[in-house]
Amino acid sequence: MKNQTLLPDEPPLTIIKGNRSETPDNCSSVTMSSERAWAAMSWLSKLSGRGKSTVASSASAKERPANPPTIRIDSHEYVPEEFVLGSFRIRPYDGDLIAKQQFDFRILFRIGEEHSDFACRGVVVKMDEQAGLVARFHQPPPAHTRKLIEYLKLWKGL
Repeated sequence: MKNQTLLPDEPPLTIIKGNRSETPDNCSSVTMSSERAWAAMSWLSKLSGRGKSTVASSASAKERPANPPTIRIDSHEYVPEEFVLGSFRIRPYDGDLIAKQQFDFRILFRIGEEHSDFACRGVVVKMDEQAGLVARFHQPPPAHTRKLIEYLKLWKGL
């Protein structure tokens, strides 16, 4: 096969299969320009399913939430001042938790018309008047974690 280049000032791109490059008779190589290689890769990616719409792209069409997920502790709902996957801060907090105490709580949020409400287990990291309630929590089951990550991406605009 002859070297074919579409652009004269661009070096050809050689693709070699396996370790068969010792002798010309044993070599199976294809030489093409990088533009043709890009087109072939693009065509292959279409066949393999790349570029199909995903949950993230459908999430971008949903409205952006104004607040982080709501935290419900002992039937009181709080909007955390800070929230990341694995921890949150509620300030001011007027409950009866103390430092290093484990507690159960619920995370509530809404994505579009779908409401999510699930239980989590947390540990108080710091509790005082200035810091408020700072807590870590164990990640919920994977299905809830995926929904929570989707919500956080929407909230942060990612």
